[in-house]
Amino acid sequence: MRGARHPFALTGPQATGTDRVAECAQQLAADGYINVQGDEPFIDPAAIDAVSQALARLSAGVAAVNACARLDDPLAVTDHNVVKAVQGHDGRALMFSRQPIPYPRGDHPGYLRQLGLYGMSAAALRAFAALPLGPLERAESVEMLRLLEHGHQVQLLLTDDSGIAVDTPNDLHRAQQLLGRRCCADVRTGPG
Repeated sequence: MRGARHPFALTGPQATGTDRVAECAQQLAADGYINVQGDEPFIDPAAIDAVSQALARLSAGVAAVNACARLDDPLAVTDHNVVKAVQGHDGRALMFSRQPIPYPRGDHPGYLRQLGLYGMSAAALRAFAALPLGPLERAESVEMLRLLEHGHQVQLLLTDDSGIAVDTPNDLHRAQQLLGRRCCADVRTGPG
C-alpha cells in the first residue's frame, strides 16, 4: 500500500478485477471486501452500502453477494456487453450470461443486470483466487461464474441502481452525456 492520503496498491497481471482485489487483500487484512468494478463509475453509493450490509449477514455457505438491478431496456437485454443474472426463489444466482437469459419462449421473464459490485468475506476471496477459471467463466468473461462452476453460492441483491457500465465507445458517449446532465443540474441548483 502506498500514499498517506489516498492509499493504493499496484497489482501484477490478473485474470479479473476480483483476482486483483484478492492480491490487494494479502496486504490489507479485513473481514470482508467490496469490489466496485472500474467499468461501473456510476454505481450508487447506496448500493455499495447495501452490499456491505448484506455481506455482514450472509448465510452460511454463501461465498459472495452480487448487486443487480432490474433491466427494462429491451436493447440492453440483447446487448452482449450487459451481463444478465438469473436468480432462484432463494435469491441466489443460478447463472450469469451475456445472452438474454432466460430465453422468453413461453413466458416474458423479468431480466436482471449484474452490476460490477461484489462483496466477499476474506475466506471466500481467498477461495475465489485459488480456484481455476472454468469453461463458463472463460466463455462468458464473467468472474462470478467461477464461484458457481465450483459449487459456491452467490447471493444476488436487488438494488435501484440505474447507472450504466462503460464497456464500449457508445457507452462512453452515454456516460459523458449523463455527466453533462448531472453537472448542469448541479450548476442550476447551486451550493447548499
